[in-house]
Amino acid sequence: MQIIKRFLSSALAAVMIIYGNYTARAAGADEEYVIPEDSESAYSANISKARDISQAPLTEQDHPDTRTTRIDIPAISGDHDFVIHFAASIRKVEKQLMADNRIVLDFSTAVNGLEDQYNVDDPVVQRIRTGQLNAETARVVFDLKVGASFTVSLSEDRRSLTVRFIKNTITRVYFHGEGNTDIIEITGEYCPILSITPVVGTNQIMVDMPISTMAHPARYITDMNFVKIVHASQSDINTARLALESYGMAGISVEYIGNTVILRLSPSTYSNIYYTGDKTLSLKKDPNYPISANDLLREDHYASGRFVFILPGQYNGWLGWGEYYINDEFLNGVIIETGGDGATRLVFEQKRVLAYNFWEDAEYIYIKPVHPKEKYDKIVILDPGHGGNAPGAAANGLVEKNLNLDVCNRLINLIERDGRVKVYATRITDRNVDLYDRPVWASDIGDIFISVHMNAMGGGNTWSNGAEVYWYPHSNDSRLGYSSRDMAEIFQRNLVNDLGTRDLGIKSNRFVVIKDTTIPAILCEIGFLTNPAEAARLGTASFRQSTAESLYGSISEVFAAYTPQR
Repeated sequence: MQIIKRFLSSALAAVMIIYGNYTARAAGADEEYVIPEDSESAYSANISKARDISQAPLTEQDHPDTRTTRIDIPAISGDHDFVIHFAASIRKVEKQLMADNRIVLDFSTAVNGLEDQYNVDDPVVQRIRTGQLNAETARVVFDLKVGASFTVSLSEDRRSLTVRFIKNTITRVYFHGEGNTDIIEITGEYCPILSITPVVGTNQIMVDMPISTMAHPARYITDMNFVKIVHASQSDINTARLALESYGMAGISVEYIGNTVILRLSPSTYSNIYYTGDKTLSLKKDPNYPISANDLLREDHYASGRFVFILPGQYNGWLGWGEYYINDEFLNGVIIETGGDGATRLVFEQKRVLAYNFWEDAEYIYIKPVHPKEKYDKIVILDPGHGGNAPGAAANGLVEKNLNLDVCNRLINLIERDGRVKVYATRITDRNVDLYDRPVWASDIGDIFISVHMNAMGGGNTWSNGAEVYWYPHSNDSRLGYSSRDMAEIFQRNLVNDLGTRDLGIKSNRFVVIKDTTIPAILCEIGFLTNPAEAARLGTASFRQSTAESLYGSISEVFAAYTPQR
């Protein structure tokens, strides 16, 4: 049994490919990869959970090496079979369904011959990404828009693998009340997976079921306490829908049992708070205890998908409590809670990194989520390389991921203390973040991108030392009027001069985090952990602080020369 309170509020996971321990980067070695743990978070929205209903196991057989050659993507809207082809029979397939609805397929003794990414026009699949996990393993990842039931199967000759998203038929809709809670049970050939969206400004709630057919469309007038009309219909060829009309906004919970999903709705616990069609939260002022917009304290927990406004005092009697459920492209909802300090918190559950404008009039305080680039003129994205179960290089008692994070957190403090530039980081704790998500995320919200690493050499080489900065040319350099190479030259010069380190120069490389960005991006190698003298310096807090100060100076110099072109 799986119970999802307040509509599928679940921990998210990063899965794709992330670079781990490496050696001889200066000699041109590619990144090596590890699989992020399922418990680690990424920058994604909460989504309904996919379900693997495959019957046959993916057995292993002894076959020679092969390669992936192509993917057949459905061209017909009613077809949901994705077929991966191999040049010869595949030896072994491993599959994982990750917590954020990514299907990860690893093909042993196979070389990847596919394109890096396929954007897909499909009701379930958003895109397909591919890569070489290591020298012997090719990887294919399906990023899903919504949850759906699926199977994974090999052909008899093992030269193709099919990922099939199962068409469902909704056979029964039954509703009844228990106390002040209305219950709607939805049964299908397979257990329906729900995507729930309140219609802003109305008392309607849309309950969609992807790649499903409603067997008995009908409109029901109920005698329940909260929901007054249930309209079962076919929203489009791929989507069955229940449109619910209620007497007010609802608290929502979902439970999956066998082939039935149970949706419970109850009157909301909040009041005097409204989310309007222009994506503005209106907070009515309590006439007995009025507050000003300037009284609101703010905490940006973007790494965990939350932004918090803190009201000085207990307003649960006026605002209520619980979650104001939204589920639009910006927000899952807003949680109203009172902490032990006596303050009231409005916790915005974000589907992406957001900034907020807020203002007031005589009756209301208004809070509006906006894209960070709408609020801030200059945004830098910091990327502490590795993290979590991807430690990076390790030598002379030092582990790279820890040094990268320490330098970046020191740099964050310097930037925030200055206040002229907004800073975000791909991670601020010891966690593993999807390698391919980092540049996409950075390009969406940032103006420049800086990845921080420590270098290492293999083969017993303990003499290599110095700093180097990597860059990669982007097709939009001319439009931006500023290139990654321009930025690399500034950072390299300052690292050498400020730290008194050997100058290894700037170099171009296809590292994913700088290749896949669409903003000026660099990867800084501060020094070699495998060099005892350099490791001794890197191991001191004072040297890492000096490194952060050098990077801070370079960021200021870049923005003095570069006005972001968005």
